[in-house]
Amino acid sequence: MVSVQDILSCARKYIGVRQWLGAHKALIDRYNAVLPRPVGYTMTYADDWCDAFVTAVSDEVGASSLIGRECGVQRHIHRFSQLGIWLGRVYPKPGDIITFDWDGAGFADHIGFVENVSGGQVTTIEGNSGNMVRRNRFRWNDWRIKGYARPRYSSSVKPTDKDYQLAKEVLDAKWGNGADRVYRLRKAGHNPSTVQQAVNELVKLRDAREITIAKHASHWQTGERIHPKVLGKTYKVVGEKAVKQSRSRKAYLLASPGVYLGWLLEQDVACP
Repeated sequence: MVSVQDILSCARKYIGVRQWLGAHKALIDRYNAVLPRPVGYTMTYADDWCDAFVTAVSDEVGASSLIGRECGVQRHIHRFSQLGIWLGRVYPKPGDIITFDWDGAGFADHIGFVENVSGGQVTTIEGNSGNMVRRNRFRWNDWRIKGYARPRYSSSVKPTDKDYQLAKEVLDAKWGNGADRVYRLRKAGHNPSTVQQAVNELVKLRDAREITIAKHASHWQTGERIHPKVLGKTYKVVGEKAVKQSRSRKAYLLASPGVYLGWLLEQDVACP
């Protein structure tokens, strides 16, 4: 099953892609490669491509059956209704599909993804916005918004790398506790639920007193290079100390039977 995070992570990687350049042409080519094409139409590089962007992202993460394939927004709304996911003008959630009717004439002519909702403001990721993929912000009930669709994503949303980074800050008491932490995280545009999942996993990892060395790690805290053979492997923690180095506030002394490996910076601990 596809999660909200899957669809948004895929959409984010296209931010900045401009029409006519290679990445845009590749996206249109991928849209056209899936047969049968909606209404039998082959997209050109000159066409409006907001809905082709939504469809191509859905194809890429395996969510076509959840969202449907289209290149015309009004037709896509009809498809949303067939799928039972069209909600109209309701308060949205991340992962929703947002549609627009720019002139209020009743015909939808633009579409994108809802990335975040905070304080009544919706942050979107849209293709063909100023001839590129970009983020935009609107009031959730802006008169130009025709409505929202909510695909039936998997409920098991996994923490992102950003969530694990925030979890380390939570464990360092930088975000407060309880309801105050939830409020501050949400106000900053983060998902308190996935951050808490990451916190729980990091606590479990810490309490187990074993750590896996991240594959991106290059140097021990003391400056020596980390041998590639130990990357991605798990070792016992036999010591811990406070540091102020790069993005780390702790370092862990790792050991295998009979030998000390070195002090690993907190930033080089592999996320669960």
